[in-house]
Amino acid sequence: MSCLEATGPQRTQRSPLRTHPYLTTPMQVRRQHSDSDMENIDPSSSQSSAMHYPLYTAESFQNSPHNRFEGQFSGSLGRLPTLTSIVNVDKMVNDAQLGSVHRRAVHAFTKLDTDDRMMTLYVYTLQNESKLDALLVALGETNKTLLDLKVFMNENWKLTEEQEKLVKALLRHYLIKPLSSYQTISGYVQTYILKHPATLHLELYKTDPTVKESVNAFITTQINNVKSGFRKALFNSVTPGKIMSLKAFACKILDAYHLPVVPDTPPQDLLATLALMREIAGPLVAEAAKPARQRGADTGFWAKLEEELEALYTEHGQDRKSPGWLMWEENLIEADSNRYRRANAADGAHTRTELDQALTLGAVGDLGAVATLGL
Repeated sequence: MSCLEATGPQRTQRSPLRTHPYLTTPMQVRRQHSDSDMENIDPSSSQSSAMHYPLYTAESFQNSPHNRFEGQFSGSLGRLPTLTSIVNVDKMVNDAQLGSVHRRAVHAFTKLDTDDRMMTLYVYTLQNESKLDALLVALGETNKTLLDLKVFMNENWKLTEEQEKLVKALLRHYLIKPLSSYQTISGYVQTYILKHPATLHLELYKTDPTVKESVNAFITTQINNVKSGFRKALFNSVTPGKIMSLKAFACKILDAYHLPVVPDTPPQDLLATLALMREIAGPLVAEAAKPARQRGADTGFWAKLEEELEALYTEHGQDRKSPGWLMWEENLIEADSNRYRRANAADGAHTRTELDQALTLGAVGDLGAVATLGL
């Protein structure tokens, strides 16, 4: 070899093999791989369990079908197979759940020398950074679109027709329940929606102020219509010539207002509440029949009812099952029966038609949609 050839830049082909991670000198490697030492290793000892892959002798590794580096292997060093052997690579690919295309790419990568591997990793790192930048730009545009959609929804959101039916049904249901005040029916409905938003598909009611405000406004508007229809039906039930018995009127009201299952027999507390309403309505009907009465004026019914309820709850307390309340219910039901004892108008078609028309005001339509309200 000439001097020029000896001193010129030389690049030796690197072996992808590496020495044992715990031994530093060739002599230690050879000693570690000797048959005598291998026989003395206890497989259950900590020294044996600390090894990450099996030990090979130089001869066994040269003869191994996985050795792709024949001619580069140095028997004097007794090097071990690398972690990027075929078996290890396939296991890592399987663990990562990669496909066949990626599997071939990984195997190709293992054949590169260190410089080429570093360059490959660097290039792909830059490529991923470029893709990430593009994704961030796209994400920013998507966020802007979502914000625009949210603004549009807030400006144009309204209840669906099905949701309106459900809310009306709730208002009508609470209107015929024995309550301490009928000024708070809206609050009962709002509380129900807060506790069962999925039932009415109103999950946004709990989180979106715009949706909540829109629903509450609808409730406020509809409660007036529902109350008006109920009051007209109530007044018809005690109008001379159209009078209905208390039980007949209660059954009619339950069919139209109660959810989701109508009781076979009207409960006593409901009969008593309707009897109280009829007791208040009787004089107001007579007053409204006077010629000087202005049509469309406030009858004063709901205000008078609130006064009576306040006095009753002050006298008997909040427990509607107390003896005082139960006695009051029995007495009021009997008084209503005596007051309208001769009432047979419920059998007349004219009376039933007028009552049905009154109950239709603010009706919810098909009540099949409210069967799942769980009231």
